[in-house]
Amino acid sequence: MIRIENISKSYDGVAALREVSFDVGKGEILGLVGPNGSGKTTLLKTLVGVVRPDSGRAWIAGVDSTEDALEARLHVGYSPGDPALYDSLSVLEILEFAIGFHPQASLSLGKQFLDLFGVPLEKRAGKLSHGMKRKLLLSQALASQAPVLILDEPMEGLDPEVRKTAEKILVEQAGQGRAILMSSHDLAGLERTCHRVAFLREGRLLDVGKLEHFLERASRVLHIRFRESVESARLPVGKEWTWKGDGLSWSLHTTGNLEAALACLKGLPIASCRDASGGLEEVFDALYGEEKTL
Repeated sequence: MIRIENISKSYDGVAALREVSFDVGKGEILGLVGPNGSGKTTLLKTLVGVVRPDSGRAWIAGVDSTEDALEARLHVGYSPGDPALYDSLSVLEILEFAIGFHPQASLSLGKQFLDLFGVPLEKRAGKLSHGMKRKLLLSQALASQAPVLILDEPMEGLDPEVRKTAEKILVEQAGQGRAILMSSHDLAGLERTCHRVAFLREGRLLDVGKLEHFLERASRVLHIRFRESVESARLPVGKEWTWKGDGLSWSLHTTGNLEAALACLKGLPIASCRDASGGLEEVFDALYGEEKTL
């Protein structure tokens, strides 16, 4: 549903994107990750025709968005990263305006999302908080009923409960066949929602692949508490296993399979066992180090 081939873009001689290529399939959520300035927003703007690339091509639902951006936009529900809105318009007026050119859009559905997110229809945009504006932008993208969603930091500024609701909605939308590409600094949220992840740095695509593939790179950690004191000599030994602790409390660190590790612990007097494995945050640190913050 989204296909990107060798997209490049520079501003005043500084490369924002360098031959980026990947795709997003029907029913898939792909998370776009990278530090500030890595090119995430430029790439999303390129896909919806706000920015024209210097080279490369992109397709939305089979339409070349680099050649016919208006036609491509008919297939996209877009939530921009900059929540700049017409301050004098009401929430309802902005919703009606935003979805007006989408052939399958549903005003009633948009109202349902706004009600679910707690955004009053009559309130003027200029009076909305940053989080409320995010909810409005996400609601209009969903209400477009376009087969593709392109979302730039859709969870920014949302409180935990609303974020949880929004994540559930996106997973449901993907389950109904929509292709979703979203950038986010919330790595834990991407773990809960995405099928695949793409990492950008200084405009280059570092890697793209299944979420499970990246999580397997993170260290696997089991925190184990025993019913009785256990000496290190009693602990099983495995390839790439490291034990830390003593007596009642031990931690097993491994880059291998946790299920295999658990199977080797069956004969020990375990009182509790907690998985404290690393996630995308750890993968992000390994890829980017200290160069930039999220």
